[in-house]
Amino acid sequence: MGRVIRHDSSVSVPVEQAQLIDPGAFRFSTAEAAALQSAGLTAQQIGIRQQEEREALQELAVRKRKATDSLSASKAVKGRQLADLEIEEANQLPEQEARQSARDAAIQKYNDLRVSLDMSEEQGKKEDIESDAWNAQTARKNTIFDTVSEIKADIAVGSATLIDIIGNDDGTPSDALQMQNQIESVRKALRREMTEEEAEIQLVEYVRQGKELRAEVSVENIKPNLIAAIDAGNKQDAIAVLGESLKQLVDDGVLTKAEGAQADKVLGDWIDNFVAGRISQAENAVKLTTEQSYLDLTEKILDRGDGKLNFNDIEQSSLLKADKEKWQGYIKGSYKQPPKENTPDGLKVAFTVVFNAATLQFSPQEAFDALLAARFEESSITEEQFKWGVDKVQNPYPKTILHDLQSVAKSNNEDFNRWLKRDKDRNKTVNESLFAWVDSQIEQGKLPTRKEMHVQSSQFRVGDDRWYDIGQVIDLGGREWEVVGFDESGEPLMEEVQ
Repeated sequence: MGRVIRHDSSVSVPVEQAQLIDPGAFRFSTAEAAALQSAGLTAQQIGIRQQEEREALQELAVRKRKATDSLSASKAVKGRQLADLEIEEANQLPEQEARQSARDAAIQKYNDLRVSLDMSEEQGKKEDIESDAWNAQTARKNTIFDTVSEIKADIAVGSATLIDIIGNDDGTPSDALQMQNQIESVRKALRREMTEEEAEIQLVEYVRQGKELRAEVSVENIKPNLIAAIDAGNKQDAIAVLGESLKQLVDDGVLTKAEGAQADKVLGDWIDNFVAGRISQAENAVKLTTEQSYLDLTEKILDRGDGKLNFNDIEQSSLLKADKEKWQGYIKGSYKQPPKENTPDGLKVAFTVVFNAATLQFSPQEAFDALLAARFEESSITEEQFKWGVDKVQNPYPKTILHDLQSVAKSNNEDFNRWLKRDKDRNKTVNESLFAWVDSQIEQGKLPTRKEMHVQSSQFRVGDDRWYDIGQVIDLGGREWEVVGFDESGEPLMEEVQ
């Protein structure tokens, strides 16, 4: 072979785009050959270059095919791995039908992926072998899983049924036959999962649990007899019934002596708690009845002008003797004229009762007695203040604002004395307005802050009894104004609505 001399040239040679894609199209035209010849290449050199380039492109095509096959094979592997994960998730479903449906969807997704992959014939045959093997293996795994799940379900249901039958055995022949049949059923289920020796060990454990349940049920079944003994006699009668019942259970082999002793202690404590609970329930019933009687009588005493409350009402109530005597005094005072005007001291009395009831320093009955005494014995509060106090005992202020309200009300009295001349009536009016405003806020589902209470008090202080909220739009002088805030004296800051 002759020596090939390599020539370099700076002359550009045009190449069609199709020639870069299709190796068969990579041919030099006459004009291109002429250009190469003008660059100093012979025809033989041109042919050699063409052959080298064709071989290079053929090699590239082979490599591309292999790369595509490799990528498709990788996608197939990942598709099978994803399907395996989805099948594992499907196997967590409790229902067989739903479980199988989810598995089928995962397998179909993989098979659809396999069909869509671009592979050479040779690679496709290899992948078909892998795919068929995976499908077969997956089917076997699913069958094994379903079989194991079925066995476990049979054991779980069968053992639970066996324990329940033994636990509720009443000693009749029918119960004995049912128990024996269930033991055999559970034994067969266990032998599908484990060896015969292991199955017998597990079966003994189920029988033990059943006997334990029977002991618990038998002890629990004594309680109705104990309650009947307490109702018919007393605590000692119940203790006697307990001793006899436990002795019978020990004699029948349901309980061991140690279990009988433990049950005697547990049920003895239960008798003590039951009797104490009865006493507590009775006391609570009396307490609730007393509070309801107070509410009923209070409602009637406010309508005394119609004669709705009299001494017979008091005598026929469920009140204790001491409480009836109090009410006899209240009813006498109800025929006296109440104070005509609210006084600062009256407001202080009513709010103190309301505060003490809300903070549980007073029971509801104690709060009612304090208000009733102030109104109908001491005549220190008006009808309006009495009704307000009764309402707040029944519907107390939320604890989250109660102390703030007390603090602001107290501050109002002190601030008025410093800023203005001493005027208890003015202080009383401001606090009454404050309480009414707080009540209105609560009715709207709002809980005012201490700062908001101070702001409103400042407005009431300067004689403005209107209640403003930030964002409120009011009509003044024929124009609309929006409240945007308050100044230090409590005056609302407004901007005209354009």
